[in-house]
Amino acid sequence: MLIIRQEQMDVLNAYMNDKFTQELAVHIAKDFPEACQKYSLDENNLRDFVQNGLARAKEMYGIDYKDDLTLFVECMVLLEPNFDQSDNFPWAKEILTDEKLNGAEKMEEIDQYMIFNLERPL
Repeated sequence: MLIIRQEQMDVLNAYMNDKFTQELAVHIAKDFPEACQKYSLDENNLRDFVQNGLARAKEMYGIDYKDDLTLFVECMVLLEPNFDQSDNFPWAKEILTDEKLNGAEKMEEIDQYMIFNLERPL
């Protein structure tokens, strides 16, 4: 019987998180070049920007699925880096702090709001 120790799982999780962060940083740089320029994001600080967003999404709002985490970071470049705490987007703050919703439900509501209620996010 194969036994996987917790230390091995921790190493694997760290590797997968690092890989996801890198892939998401590449996606943001490739698909949102204007926003990257606007917020002075480049290869020196984009990874930290993404890591900060992922940590906020997970720790503050209970968001943990890859697609939902991706959308959260995309909102950081489409709206503004601290959209979740900004008075410019009270609807986002209201959705993200709704304790009746889980992380996936929060991001579904954010997505629906952006699709149907905003004229242009930028």
